Amino acid sequence: MLAMEDGFPARADVVIVTYGCGLDLPTCVTAVRRQGPVVSRVLVLDNASPDNTVDQARALDGVDVIVNAVNVGYAAAMNQAYRLTTAPFVVSL
Repeated sequence: MLAMEDGFPARADVVIVTYGCGLDLPTCVTAVRRQGPVVSRVLVLDNASPDNTVDQARALDGVDVIVNAVNVGYAAAMNQAYRLTTAPFVVSL
């Protein structure tokens, strides 16, 4: 396992870009959380989903939710999310 200079395990922010993923999001976030303390933050960036994805994301404890008014596309949304991360590593889902 990678370790930081302080001896703690390496930490990563997990970014999940969504569009119409309301049904799958809770399962995805649960799987991410099972990774333990290496995950320092879960950030869901919704790309103007037409379903209940935003409501599902906001109902999850410990998840930061960003909502785009229009679908900017996956790559642009990932770049947007990367600018909001603070951990030394980023995992994109």
